[in-house]
Amino acid sequence: MSSGKTAMSPEEKGMSASGKAMSAWGWILRVGGGMLLLLVLIVAGLLYYASTPHFANIVRQKVVTVLEDATGGRVDIQSLRWNLRHLAVEVNGLTIHGLEGRGELPYAHVDRVYARAKILSFVDARLGLDFLEVDRPSIHLIIYPDGHTNQPEPRAKQTSNEPAVKTIFDLQARRVEVHNGVALVNERSIPFQLAANDLGVVVTYAPATKHYVGEISCADINAQKGKSAVVRSKLDLNVDAAPDAVEIKALHFTTGKTSLEASGSLTHFAQPQWKISASGPVELPELTGLGVVDGFRRGSVNLAITAHGTGASQYVIDGNAKVINTSYAIEYFWVDGVNATTHLHITPNEISLPDLVGRPRQGGIVYAALRFLNWSAPDSLPKTPGAQVMNIRARVRGVQLTTVLESVVPPHYRNLGFDTAGEGNVSVDWTGSPDDLTVAAVLAMSVPDKPTPGLLPLSGTVDAKYFQRGGRVQINQLEAH
Repeated sequence: MSSGKTAMSPEEKGMSASGKAMSAWGWILRVGGGMLLLLVLIVAGLLYYASTPHFANIVRQKVVTVLEDATGGRVDIQSLRWNLRHLAVEVNGLTIHGLEGRGELPYAHVDRVYARAKILSFVDARLGLDFLEVDRPSIHLIIYPDGHTNQPEPRAKQTSNEPAVKTIFDLQARRVEVHNGVALVNERSIPFQLAANDLGVVVTYAPATKHYVGEISCADINAQKGKSAVVRSKLDLNVDAAPDAVEIKALHFTTGKTSLEASGSLTHFAQPQWKISASGPVELPELTGLGVVDGFRRGSVNLAITAHGTGASQYVIDGNAKVINTSYAIEYFWVDGVNATTHLHITPNEISLPDLVGRPRQGGIVYAALRFLNWSAPDSLPKTPGAQVMNIRARVRGVQLTTVLESVVPPHYRNLGFDTAGEGNVSVDWTGSPDDLTVAAVLAMSVPDKPTPGLLPLSGTVDAKYFQRGGRVQINQLEAH
């Protein structure tokens, strides 16, 4: 019997199954496409909202809150702008008010801060700071007579379930630039510039002890003080700051061939007492380039010193120095290729090198004691109270005459055509100004073991004195043969 229904062929069954499958994929594609479109619209809406002034104001208020909790001061931000396409933010008119009174400059102010982020990982959605630019920052530290300062304290208070030390600042940046900065310490202005690569700064705070601990590292710093030359350096610094004390636990500073290790402390800000120790090689022309000491053309010094003092005007520096292949030239004094060792003692009124042993490039040896009184005073007349007084007392042996003359007399007196080396006493003095420099020598002269071609061999004795003022030479005794 027939049921009235026609049986489907295998081909028709296959087409029916294929149609159902296509219908299911079509539904999935339509739903997936709709969800993707909705996601795009949501992201577009969020991006649009993130670019609105309303969102920027919310972020500005959040930044203000975070900074106020971290610093403890009152924070003002004039404006904040986003650029999401470049992952950048710009802040203008950032001011942090500390404990200073009305009418006093704020604790910190920055005209402009520009920061640009970079994507470290799409998988983990991690960002890093690629570039930070700070324009015209000013830091104003006031030290009041009782020792306290205008530096505010972080507002974060420790609770029983929180760690004893909190991180309040953590900066890792590929490039940082600071332009036209100034630090004011009790109205004393210190201008600075800074450019650094691979900078890391971490600051933690312990509410119970009110201690800050800072760790700073940088692989490449370009620093400039005022109009001095730019210096490229590396720095690692670990510092601990309390309300009335700062301790440099470790400092490693490298620039060119200079590599210094140092540590120190500063206590009682109102009447500061400090001490520091440092050791390592220092490239002397870099000091001249920074404007610290004029005259160094070449050479280095290995230092091992300790220093302590009260404030900036009372201090004592003691230690040892080894000078290597040094060239030094100022208007009244020239040396080249000198190697020397000495103890040193420096105070605001005196520089003393009591046991200097020098070996000039041309040969021989010099044993000397140097004393420079009132060295920081300006040039003056000899009888002026507090005038500079320089004394060098030296014993020379096997030192060529040209070596002595090249150091202390004008060019036209430096080469007299004689091949001779001296042994005896040399004195260098001035009072008031190097214009009044005098050089006295009592030497027994002899022909060097290795004669110099083109020069006249000379032996004998000489007792003479050179006066810088007027360029006059006074010969008291001369015996030559």
